[in-house]
Amino acid sequence: MRKKIIALFLLAWFFNQSLNAQDRDTLPAFITYSYIPVLKWKVMHISNLLEAPSSKYYVKQYLDYSFNRNAQSSIEGNFGIKRIGLRMGVSADMDNNLIGKASKYGGYLGFKNFWLRLQTGNIAGTVNWTGENLGGFLTTYRFSGKYTNIELLKTSGMYKHMAGGAQQNKHLGTFYGFGYTTLSIPFEFETTVTPGGRENQVYGTPFFDPNFKLNFYTFIVGWDMLRQFCLTGGRFGLVRNPAPRFGMYLNFNDKFGFGTGTLSDIGTNNAHAQNPGYTLAKTKSFTFWSGGNMSVGFRYFYSNKKFFILSAVGYDVEGFFLLGGPAADTNTDLGYEVMPFILNHGFSFKVSIAYNRDWK
Repeated sequence: MRKKIIALFLLAWFFNQSLNAQDRDTLPAFITYSYIPVLKWKVMHISNLLEAPSSKYYVKQYLDYSFNRNAQSSIEGNFGIKRIGLRMGVSADMDNNLIGKASKYGGYLGFKNFWLRLQTGNIAGTVNWTGENLGGFLTTYRFSGKYTNIELLKTSGMYKHMAGGAQQNKHLGTFYGFGYTTLSIPFEFETTVTPGGRENQVYGTPFFDPNFKLNFYTFIVGWDMLRQFCLTGGRFGLVRNPAPRFGMYLNFNDKFGFGTGTLSDIGTNNAHAQNPGYTLAKTKSFTFWSGGNMSVGFRYFYSNKKFFILSAVGYDVEGFFLLGGPAADTNTDLGYEVMPFILNHGFSFKVSIAYNRDWK
């Protein structure tokens, strides 16, 4: 019940301009499918990006990754029940999250012109611990987890205020929204201990968790030229109107938010084995997320008075960093911190179909 109430307040605050929406959606019905057959991953400590190995702030990484050939797919759209305003082409019902609640109840409150995006992929491979092993734990693990994003999105008028003017930027397809992300992946952790008080913390012995679980709520803002082509039937282009059938595209969005990171039983045991005499302050902690992704490539479309079909081939890159973990307050506490930078990238294939009987 509490999550339902929070979801309703979230909707009322974030989408309050929609209370005066028209009786029918103004977005055309559309659906887009994107597929990355081989998504490559890289995980490193954030200091490895910012500091030289000789710096005292550089953190040596002891966890080696070997990723499998993982794929990722994404589907978004607004097909569904037009009578309730929010038409859903994908399901946001996962982990009882607030985005799912918003999509479920938002239509009944008169919210129009939204769509959902669901992005899923596997993260699998092997990790090998090369650092100290004080407790004799297993150093090699096979891991398999999911990377899932669910986002509730809406078109934005921010292009009116962007450099270059409204006429130039309205074709970018600016948007904003909320998202829910889950991620399970191995991480390495620095630990902290203290004789008493956070101000006296020093580093303990690092450990790793092969099954660290992350759950985040995020705010998203960006632009999507391919989606904008769908919403306008390809009638407008950056250079001329109507847009040429063949051309380039660029999509970009920023995402930041917060959530929790939860140590698995294996990670908890590893932490205690590496730091005998200390007990983890928490196994679940507040964590901050910040990052973004970009897609660039070529697209081709066909359209008539009602139907629009687009295909695109491009390269997608996503990068984000995490920051979080509890501190040590007493002489028996074991604190830890997670500070990875995570990168994934790969060639993508996208197909979009849109329908609008009002296109002229």
